[in-house]
Amino acid sequence: PGRDGGGGNNDSGGGAGMGASSTAGMHRQFLGQATGGSASQRAPIPLDVLDAEYDVVHQAFATDASDQSPWFYYRWLVGNSLAHLEVASGTPAEPDARAALTSVLAREISRLQEDHLEAAPDARWPLLTVTRLREAQARLGLEGAAPPEVLMASVKDAYARLMLLDPMRKGYYQDALDGKSFVGVHALGTA
Repeated sequence: PGRDGGGGNNDSGGGAGMGASSTAGMHRQFLGQATGGSASQRAPIPLDVLDAEYDVVHQAFATDASDQSPWFYYRWLVGNSLAHLEVASGTPAEPDARAALTSVLAREISRLQEDHLEAAPDARWPLLTVTRLREAQARLGLEGAAPPEVLMASVKDAYARLMLLDPMRKGYYQDALDGKSFVGVHALGTA
């Protein structure tokens, strides 16, 4: 039986017994239907749909704090948000895409800090996610954020803290400290 008590993978189902993983799977399926694509689509998910999905994944975080799948789904959503800037790069739409991304990253950092890190400052998934978002802000030089060198200093401090909190993944965090783990963002399915 699957995690939801049914037979096999029941990601498209609903109901009171549906776990956060099933919720994320349902939304992956919805996004594929709503946009005509999948995780390998050629264009990013529309911004209004992304905003709604960010709300859904935050609900999943609150539903089961031990479930890792919403964090992976969240990372995919961030990749879609970043892909909007990639697609608009070098076009007249770039300033609007940059402004939208600046707003999304600032909102998400604030939300993760308020919803998770204020209550549990050593929570690994929220801390790692905020660190990655700050790193994206710094590397992309997004306006409204702190200067890139200030952001990168806080990013390095956070990765060093994560090494202490999560010693099993020390090598990953060390690579991040050395600047080796930042994933270059390319439009989904094109890199």
